[in-house]
Amino acid sequence: MVYCLSSNSLCAAAPDSALNGGTDGDLYDDITAKCMPFNYNRLNNILPILPEAEKYESKLSALAEEKMMKMILDQGELDKFDEFVAQWKAEGGDELTNAYNAWYAEQD
Repeated sequence: MVYCLSSNSLCAAAPDSALNGGTDGDLYDDITAKCMPFNYNRLNNILPILPEAEKYESKLSALAEEKMMKMILDQGELDKFDEFVAQWKAEGGDELTNAYNAWYAEQD
């Protein structure tokens, strides 16, 4: 049994990949898939889905997930955090941030 804990949710999942001799990557994917329905982000209920989010969010999330995993596993990757931030910004992060900041500024 694997327990997934986020700031506001807990999920218990028996990873099929572990039972079937899968790799660590398979295990991570399996746990993530089983726990994702229980991952609740309060911002999802108040933020609109802007065109910039539709355009960049999937790519930026995948980039962040990949880089964070590498940083957890390899100290040398952690030293490249500033490079990751620059890449995230260049691949749409700045545009996404600016769009949400503009939306927020329009709120009363």
